[in-house]
Amino acid sequence: MDLPTSWFTLESLAVLSTAAVALRIVVEFTKGYVDRWTQGRLPTMFYALLWALVILFGVQAVAGTLTVEAAFLNVFNAFLLVAVTKVMDLDES
Repeated sequence: MDLPTSWFTLESLAVLSTAAVALRIVVEFTKGYVDRWTQGRLPTMFYALLWALVILFGVQAVAGTLTVEAAFLNVFNAFLLVAVTKVMDLDES
C-alpha cells in the first residue's frame, strides 16, 4: 500500500502546527465557560479532542481536500494535537 505524498508536505505540517496553536487558544479561553456550564463533568482532554476534530475537519472542508482517507487521518491527528496541547500545558507548571 502506497501512502499519498500529500500527507507529508510542508503545507500539511503547517496546517497541523497552526491547528495546535488554534486548539490551545480556543481551549484556554473557553474551558472556564464550559466547566461552569457542565459543572466540571466534561474532561478537558475530551473537550480539546472535540475542538481538534472541528478545527481539522473545518480546515480540510474549506480547502476542499476532505476525503474518507483524510477523515480517518484527521481522527488520529486530533489525538496528536491534544497530546501536543497537553505538553504545552505541562510546560507552564
